[in-house]
Amino acid sequence: MKHKGSMIILAVLSTLVLSVIMAAGMMVSHGEVFSTQNLYMYKNAFFTGVRGVETVTDMIYGNPNPTTVILTPLQTNVRADRMLFSYQTGTLEEMQGNTASGVKVFQGFDPPPLVGVSLGTNSTISPILWDVKVTAEVRANRIKAKRMRAYSEIEASVYSTMITGY
Repeated sequence: MKHKGSMIILAVLSTLVLSVIMAAGMMVSHGEVFSTQNLYMYKNAFFTGVRGVETVTDMIYGNPNPTTVILTPLQTNVRADRMLFSYQTGTLEEMQGNTASGVKVFQGFDPPPLVGVSLGTNSTISPILWDVKVTAEVRANRIKAKRMRAYSEIEASVYSTMITGY
């Protein structure tokens, strides 16, 4: 008769211990979900920045005066999963200030010489390195989730040639 209620106490304690273990497991899995979302957002921001560098490269190759090449932050793309992608030339500070800077001549070192190009003695071909800074932003506007943003800042050099005389 002494041990009649001990099974109930043991069952309640077991339930309590299993509930704590389950809650800890849910917290860990919740953290993993946020970690995966962050990785996904930052990868999208990086590849959006790469797309911006490729766009600027195409603009440099098709422009007689590349110092006028500027991408404004208005160039955006919305996908079906409610993600907003934008990129611009310039730094993150410039993006947050709604300004954009243009492409400049790279000042670090002289570009490597051209190999095997000859248009005669009267032509002057100058290789030029352009300093390209592109900042990308990715925003996720989900209805039930918290709004998330990720940024990527890429600095690249684009090699081009200019014919200054012929």
